[in-house]
Amino acid sequence: MKLRTTFSTAILALAVASQATILTFDIDGISNFQNMNQAYGDNVTATTMGGFHYGVGAEGFTPNVSAQYGTGDPALWTTGYGDMTNVLFEDQDNAGILTITLSAGAGIDVVLYSFDLAAYTSAFSSDPTVQSITVTDASNNALFSQTNGTVSKTTRTAFDFTSSPLVASSLKITVDARNLGSLNDDIAADNIVFGEQAVPEPATLVALGLGALLLRRRRA
Repeated sequence: MKLRTTFSTAILALAVASQATILTFDIDGISNFQNMNQAYGDNVTATTMGGFHYGVGAEGFTPNVSAQYGTGDPALWTTGYGDMTNVLFEDQDNAGILTITLSAGAGIDVVLYSFDLAAYTSAFSSDPTVQSITVTDASNNALFSQTNGTVSKTTRTAFDFTSSPLVASSLKITVDARNLGSLNDDIAADNIVFGEQAVPEPATLVALGLGALLLRRRRA
């Protein structure tokens, strides 16, 4: 137990330098149906970068991470999705798949803490259920998966991984709303909180393990 605890503490110490940016999709001159600027969220080092604005977590920014949006026609919208403002949605009728991909540079991992979804309030009589909500890594391994997920049309539905963040060199959030038919473009994402952290070198992990083992023997 002491070995496990000591090793886990050492691993967490390596992650102390992790950082967090919040994608609020607050862009100067935004208008409804405007195509998403693919440069938004790339290499963030300040709350305002040109016409792009971001939130920031206590840890700092993400200068080594880039963002990519959508496979069809990702667009911005200002209001009307629950209580969220300035959101990202897939403006392609009958496509129904919204994606956000976060990719880190060499030697860096992306850390996903949380994101929010909401449905376009006036489009639904009750909170809709989407086909699936997933987060996958670069090898398409599912780190999070929820089928038949209900999305709020009055406030927002939060997906919070703060207690156990999702970590990989690349993370892809996918919201599959094809089951909603002609309303499949009425689901939006906002407030994506992500970070970055250095990937521990294998030699460092071995050294940590040996150090923990020696510490345990000394205490025995």
